[in-house]
Amino acid sequence: MSKAQGLPVNMIVLTALALLVLVVVGAFFISGFGSAGASMQVTNATQAECQAKCQGIVTSAFNYETCNALEGNPQVEEYIATDGCASQFGACTVTVRGGVSCACDIGGCT
Repeated sequence: MSKAQGLPVNMIVLTALALLVLVVVGAFFISGFGSAGASMQVTNATQAECQAKCQGIVTSAFNYETCNALEGNPQVEEYIATDGCASQFGACTVTVRGGVSCACDIGGCT
């Protein structure tokens, strides 16, 4: 009778540990790098939202003749106050009729 050939216990244990490590690393990448990934996603969403609001101001700015008149635009007020876009991401630069460039931020449009 011959002895049966099998895998040593050490090989089975090492394979199980390697598989466990792969699962943990995969879960880490799939979950978006933990809480750091989640906070980056929130920041990007807010930045994208603020950029969209600024683009709305850019689109409507040509209907105004001066930077001061632009301050009455509800989109400008929303960009400045409600979402805090101006304080987080800086001024929204637009061009009004006549080619004058205005920067709308916390201090208004100048």
